[in-house]
Amino acid sequence: DVEAMAREIVTLQLGPFANYAGAHYWNSQTSRFAFEGEKEPDVYYDTLFRQGETIHGDQTYTPRLLLFDVKSSLQSQMSLKALYPSGNADSLCWEGGISKIDQPATAVSSYLETLNTAGQSFDPSTFRSWNDYMHTYLHPRTVHMVNTVAVAEGEDGRPFDVFSGGLHALAQSTFRMHVEDSLRFFMEDCDYFSGFQMATQLDDGFAGLASALLELIADEHGKTTVVTYGLVPEESALAAARNTRQPSLATLERRVLATTLSVSRLSAASSLFVPLSLTTGWHQHAPLRSNLCPQGHTLHTAYEQSAIVAAAWDAASLPARLKHGGMTMMEVASLLTAGSRNIATLSQSLPLSLSPQNTLSDVLQRLDDLSQLPGLQPLMPGIENSAGLESLSRVMVVRGVHETILRPTEAIQRERQRRHPLDRCQSAREMILHYVSEQTSHVSHKTWVFDDAEPINTKPPFPPTLLPEGFGPTDTMASACMLSLEPAVKVVNESRFIIHTIFLVA
Repeated sequence: DVEAMAREIVTLQLGPFANYAGAHYWNSQTSRFAFEGEKEPDVYYDTLFRQGETIHGDQTYTPRLLLFDVKSSLQSQMSLKALYPSGNADSLCWEGGISKIDQPATAVSSYLETLNTAGQSFDPSTFRSWNDYMHTYLHPRTVHMVNTVAVAEGEDGRPFDVFSGGLHALAQSTFRMHVEDSLRFFMEDCDYFSGFQMATQLDDGFAGLASALLELIADEHGKTTVVTYGLVPEESALAAARNTRQPSLATLERRVLATTLSVSRLSAASSLFVPLSLTTGWHQHAPLRSNLCPQGHTLHTAYEQSAIVAAAWDAASLPARLKHGGMTMMEVASLLTAGSRNIATLSQSLPLSLSPQNTLSDVLQRLDDLSQLPGLQPLMPGIENSAGLESLSRVMVVRGVHETILRPTEAIQRERQRRHPLDRCQSAREMILHYVSEQTSHVSHKTWVFDDAEPINTKPPFPPTLLPEGFGPTDTMASACMLSLEPAVKVVNESRFIIHTIFLVA
């Protein structure tokens, strides 16, 4: 029965900030692993992971993933080396002379060291790169380093912030061959291949590389579903992710032009294109959105900001992983496209503030529309709030809404001397669908709802600054995510983006 099987997805990550988000994303996936004797999971692990074995015959389970970065972003590869040791010079079958050159090993972050010990220390200040807190093992075919000499720095010494630099990177025969072999390796391992999901930065050469990859996929594999998440990081986080200083005006001009080209090309080459940014505009110097952090802190680091992006990505991709009542990526993409419009707005409420005294039923009864859900913020550049958006269709994912925060207790209902129809619903999905069916002001809405009893993973290395005040080790955090297709969102946002481009470049 094909419907009862996992529909495999190959994931592509391009650029330092995309890999920061990817580290959180894959940590979240592995946190859901259930072992013998534990509760049966609600998701298919095989959708994103593959089984394999090491050269010693040990079983492995690694993401079906290709990630691209520059060498300076990799501080350690503990997750890779621990699973696939490279051996030593004594095992070589070469009888001639050997020149051995040892390079000092990069120090491993204190967090990764504690994974192999009984220690419980957790100090985010030790994180210098995304792989300092990623504890998911990777396959040797996963990591692809862009040639920093020939491409990343460029012949004139410029950094890898030119769109064409990514196009030239994949044009190099050796690099292209390795990428093609890795793509073929992961795809041929699939029984029911569903498509690709891609997370890429939009403002540098990695956007050009993403564009070239989509052309390669179209040429080699024909028409297949591709959902692309285009990331626009805030400048301070971007500088930290790239380990660079504040950019010059010339660099900013190149980044803006790269973003212009990437939005046009990636949206045209993708089945669904979802821009993601914590800023209010398309450029990195736009201000951060307010109320991103429940404790009121300002989020300056890529480690913190990417965790919010990863939570949204995790929720948006959930329907394709669910065992029961889910949808394939192609089905989700078709729901959120209309003609040539395939740019979706992703909004998120993290956390979704619910309590036994303020349940989901109570919240919905006070709303005129789902876009008014408390804390719901659009992550689409150029849109400052979700209220008032006239969606053509919506896909909503709610996580971690357990029974005590779903509806009031019987005692509270008796005290109120009333029982609302929503209080009879047995799940968040049933309740939201009932709420939508009762709305008369937005009859054109088409809404699909998915709920997941598993809350977002808030254990280390999840940033503690994103937790509500007073959040305890046994507490859970509910969240909500909504993908929507807006009638004029493409026109409105592209117009604003063109204005920004002219202003900065002129």
